[in-house]
Amino acid sequence: MRRVGIYFRGVEVFKKLITILLLPLNAIGAEAWVVQQSDTPVELNAVTFMLNGRSGWAVGFGGTVLGTTDGGQTWGRQQSGTPNELLSVYFAPNGLSGWAVGFGGEIITTINGGRIWTRQRSGTPNELRSVTFASDGRSGWAVGFGGTILATSDGGENWLPQRSGTLNELRSVSFTSDGQSGWAVGFGGTILATFDSGGSWTRQLSGTTKELHSVTFMRDGRSGWAVGFGGTILATTDGGRSWVQQRSGTTADLRSVCFMPDGRSGWVVGFGGTILATTDGGQSWLRQQSGTTKNLNSVSFAQEGRSIWTVGTGGTILSN
Repeated sequence: MRRVGIYFRGVEVFKKLITILLLPLNAIGAEAWVVQQSDTPVELNAVTFMLNGRSGWAVGFGGTVLGTTDGGQTWGRQQSGTPNELLSVYFAPNGLSGWAVGFGGEIITTINGGRIWTRQRSGTPNELRSVTFASDGRSGWAVGFGGTILATSDGGENWLPQRSGTLNELRSVSFTSDGQSGWAVGFGGTILATFDSGGSWTRQLSGTTKELHSVTFMRDGRSGWAVGFGGTILATTDGGRSWVQQRSGTTADLRSVCFMPDGRSGWVVGFGGTILATTDGGQSWLRQQSGTTKNLNSVSFAQEGRSIWTVGTGGTILSN
């Protein structure tokens, strides 16, 4: 009987240990995704939020720009001034200066939180898939079709091409806050890196030929992740000199990745309503219940990860 008692106490200890290990995943809301009303049926391709968790923007088909100032409780349409599909949006930390890019080489900008958007000259007809800026709000980059990389040093008044060394479509770009180190990913498993603000770009070995749709890096410029077709998740801890594959547990097309500044808590979204989460830097990924089968194209966090948003087809906006 004594051995049986010891056995059952051991089982209880084991159960408590498992509960403790799962707490971080519960803390990031494994079952707390809720639908927000976008009041649009169009596909939304990108979303971004300020750290205050209240001001945010989503962009998509037909030049759609949506804005919210109450944490997504209500979304209002902003006049973008373009009919072109918008694929990416970025806002400076001040929440006033922003840029969106899309089809036909479209670049639009605002200096008042989206009340007025104006067009900038990109100098290219190529589809632009992604845009980002350094923390100064003046140095920025946009990437897209045919290996296109554009750069600006004056907030987008002038955009100039940089040599990417590839004709593969580039789908995403990420830079450190100082604007020195950057990475771009795209078709054919392409990963490009620069450590001189885009003066020169070199190819990194991704270890895959699958399409890569999204890339993000930590402020230190060493830890980063890229996601793509067939459930692909790649990670690096040395600035991309070596990339290793992480187990996603899915074959879904993964479209977007974001991580908190701690480099441990992160989210990935993709086709079929796929949402994955990690609290250990991607060593393990857990599937979350999104409550939708719609394709999810973009994920963004605010308030240091206490609020997360994702957008997709059919005007889908989810929050956690």
